[in-house]
Amino acid sequence: MAIIRDLYRPDVAILPVGGKYNMGHREAGYAAFLLQPKFFLPIHFDTFPNQKLDFPKLEAEVKVRAPYATIVDWKPCGVFEYK
Repeated sequence: MAIIRDLYRPDVAILPVGGKYNMGHREAGYAAFLLQPKFFLPIHFDTFPNQKLDFPKLEAEVKVRAPYATIVDWKPCGVFEYK
């Protein structure tokens, strides 16, 4: 992820978060730290009963590790609009 940051400097990080088959809140916070995006869009969470995301824990982790990143709070299969 640090290589992606160094080569491409992404403004948006779309990361799979849920904890069962992908990153949990701690790993996602660290990934946000490595990527240094402006916006963090978590995906693949709350789609199945065993893929629940503790959003407050994710927010706390990202706030500590990557305070420059804005987490996009949205629901699976939902639509969001950034203004």
